Amino acid sequence: MGSMPAMVDEFQDMSPGRARLVKALLAQHRDSVLFGVGDDWQAIYGFTGSDLQLFMGFEKVFGATSENLLSKTSRSTIKNDPLLEMMLSMHDTFPFAEERRLFYVALTRAKNKCFVFFRQRDISPFALELMSPEFSKAITYRAGPLPKRCGTCGKGFLLPRPSHFNKPFLGCSRYSPNGGCEHQETI
Repeated sequence: MGSMPAMVDEFQDMSPGRARLVKALLAQHRDSVLFGVGDDWQAIYGFTGSDLQLFMGFEKVFGATSENLLSKTSRSTIKNDPLLEMMLSMHDTFPFAEERRLFYVALTRAKNKCFVFFRQRDISPFALELMSPEFSKAITYRAGPLPKRCGTCGKGFLLPRPSHFNKPFLGCSRYSPNGGCEHQETI
């Protein structure tokens, strides 16, 4: 058999188990070449078993090494490249799709519980999505039921608000002095 080039991206998040798998795959081919790409500053998965020492001690673990440092990235300068577009999935229909993906990746990495903190009067669209009826059994809001959803915008929640006339009322969480939903209900 000929050589087998292998590339592992996000190598800073390599776990000992994955390192053994990579080494076993490489051992099947006499002229194997491993190309590991990573950034020690982005190592964030220690809680899942990744070991930064596998990245920092690459040569000790995987053998003779040639290290090439990248000092410049083209991530933000390549726009609308037709070849790149062909390789990517169709544009997401969700607003802030990449941020949404990252948010849900973070949520799904939790072993038992995940706490999401947000500003009560300016709730993130991602937190609002979690508060939708389909998740009502899995989500706890301040150890109680979710507040009533706004009947006008359908996105915010009705929260107690002080008034200038000492008559508190419920107002939409998406209200802002600069705009937003102005729905109110008396208490």
